[in-house]
Amino acid sequence: MGFLDTFKGKQYKSELEALKKEYNNIQSLMTPEMREANNIQKEIERLQLQRDAVVSELDQLSVEIKSRQKQAEDLGKTIEDKKKQLVCLDDEIVVKEFGLYTPRFDFASALDYKEALADVRSQEKALIKNQHAVSGATDWTVNGDAKKGKKMVTDTQKLLLRAFNSECDELVEKVKYTNFDASLDRIYKSSEAISKLGSIMNISITKPYIDLKVKELRLAFEYQLKKQEEKEEQRAARAEQRE
Repeated sequence: MGFLDTFKGKQYKSELEALKKEYNNIQSLMTPEMREANNIQKEIERLQLQRDAVVSELDQLSVEIKSRQKQAEDLGKTIEDKKKQLVCLDDEIVVKEFGLYTPRFDFASALDYKEALADVRSQEKALIKNQHAVSGATDWTVNGDAKKGKKMVTDTQKLLLRAFNSECDELVEKVKYTNFDASLDRIYKSSEAISKLGSIMNISITKPYIDLKVKELRLAFEYQLKKQEEKEEQRAARAEQRE
């Protein structure tokens, strides 16, 4: 160690002793109350530092919680999407394994099926308008009055045809993989029930009209299949674009 370093060391030691002496003098001049206040101030500063550290930690936790919540929301959406896909897949497996349904039409797009449905419904309206949707007795009389008899037959035809159409509309609206065969069977059974109710007046749903209702049911079902197929194709195309 050189002379200069030795000199500086002695100087620093002297300054430190002077500072300690000054500190002790200040301490001796402080009253107990002042010392207590000083201690309290130091405690306050310590607590403030501790509080700042806690606040900082809470801010970090808040950011982490928001991030986890976003991840949970995204995961929830993914789960729901997968559930929908599984339902569709389950139905498809049932159809393929057990052969519950064989498509009768082969239109290129869902829009073609929609247009075919509109055409079938127009044919149904034409049959109703031309009085070919439901048959009935032409020689029915009421108290010997043929006019009243015809009116009674016509009113009964309208009532029974309305009941048949109402049931068919519900079947068409709710048709899906798991109930297609049952829905088709109900159309035929409903027409048979109409025939029984109107047997006295020979009222029954005509075969051409029943055939149109069956065609409408098939078209409605295959329309849903085509829409689902197009959705799957679009989903696959989007997945390829992301990759």
